Parts: sequence; structure tokens; C-alpha cells
Amino acid sequence: MKAFLAILLLLSTFSCTTNTPEPQQGVILPQDPAFPAPVQITVPAPGPGTSADQIPFDPRSISSKEFEDARSEIALLIEEINRVIRANNYTKWLTYLSDDFIATINSPEYLDRISKTSRQLTMQRIVLKTPQDYFKQVVVAARQGISLDAHLDDIEFVSHTRVKAYTVKGNQRLRLFEFVKSRGTWKIALPN
Repeated sequence: MKAFLAILLLLSTFSCTTNTPEPQQGVILPQDPAFPAPVQITVPAPGPGTSADQIPFDPRSISSKEFEDARSEIALLIEEINRVIRANNYTKWLTYLSDDFIATINSPEYLDRISKTSRQLTMQRIVLKTPQDYFKQVVVAARQGISLDAHLDDIEFVSHTRVKAYTVKGNQRLRLFEFVKSRGTWKIALPN
């Protein structure tokens, strides 16, 4: 009788188990095949020589508070930058640029390339020689086409430290600036 009970116990134990694989750490198995399971994204910590912009970015990782804070900061910043550009204040404009932007517009090769590839500059036979030329002939000239009331309508995070800022005119979404957060401050970045 004891042997019979032992066999019955073993059979009931094995008949209750399933062949479902054990979930592995970091993997989410779907509960119902009709509804896909959420995807778990693991972001590796940056290693030596890896910047935050090189890590895969998930826009859902930006909290609504972080989004609204950035949007408010950038809206005020754009108002300031527009005033500086309208006043043709080159020296003040430089304070709003990222280090990479400054290095780029100080490059004679970059200025030469812009001079040769910009339709507007080539039509007017303008050759950029200095960052101040870039400011007057590219930045100020570009803003003349945007009305003075151009303001921030939307932002788009493209990384944890990079944001595109847009205004909407009619049915067009126009990019005003691209910003990068450097040492806790938003700075104008060269567009990617």
C-alpha cells in the first residue's frame, strides 16, 4: 500500500508540472499570445570612452517632468537667443554655443564647405572666412525668414542629452535649433 501511495504521489507531482521554460532574468514572457509583452530594454553603463549619446536611447525613458522641465528651459532660452540674433550680437551668441559647435565654425575647412554648398551664399558670392561671417551670413540671414514671434511649439528628445526644438507655421514643423546639455546647461548644437 505504501508503494502504491508513493507511486501515486510521484505521478501526481510529474503530471502537474509543465514544460514551460523558467523565465530568465531580464526577459519578460508574454501572458497571452494575443497581446504582446512589453519589451524590457537594458541600457549598458557607459564604459571608458563611451559618451551618453552612444548608448541606445528609448524616448520612453524621459519622464513627463523631465520633458516639461526641458521644454520650459528651452522655450526661455530660445527667446533669449532670438533677441541676441535680432540684435546681431555675435559675442553674446557665442555664449549659447556648445564647445563642438564653436570648434566647427572655427574650422576653415567647414567654413569653406558651407561657402561652396550653400545655395544662398554661392548665389551672392559670399565666402565665409571667420565664425563671425558664419553668424552674420548664415545665422542672422536664416532668422530673417522666420517671423519675430517664432516660438517653441515642441521638443523632441533624441538622446538623454540632446533635444530638437520646433516651431509650427501653418502645417509645417520647422526646426529652430538642436540643443545639447553640457555641464547642466542647454547649448546650441550642430544638427546631426
